[in-house]
Amino acid sequence: MVFCVPKVPLVQQKGSDLTMEQATQIVGSKRDSLRIFLTGQGVHPVPVRWSLCGAIWLGGVGMVIGGVVGLVGYPPTAVFATFELGIPASFTGAMVGLVTGAIVALSRRARPRKPQGG
Repeated sequence: MVFCVPKVPLVQQKGSDLTMEQATQIVGSKRDSLRIFLTGQGVHPVPVRWSLCGAIWLGGVGMVIGGVVGLVGYPPTAVFATFELGIPASFTGAMVGLVTGAIVALSRRARPRKPQGG
């Protein structure tokens, strides 16, 4: 299951983060409350969620590539190569996610919503 796919928020609560117990009380299901707790859906603004997802995914990819490059180049220093590529990739992913999330949030705000019913 991919946690970083933006979905319709299940909970709209402004001002504070949800704990696991609060999410379970609101949603009623442990599985849904775990998803809300891990993704922060409905708690954080869209640009922040996209920024976190970009940082996690690009940081993970950067660390894997850094580990491979480190093992090929000089194996005793592979751990350092992992962080040398992972940390900048994570920062880049956060910035790209922030800009993309801001664009998505602005486009959602700019376009008018059609009524759901008939």
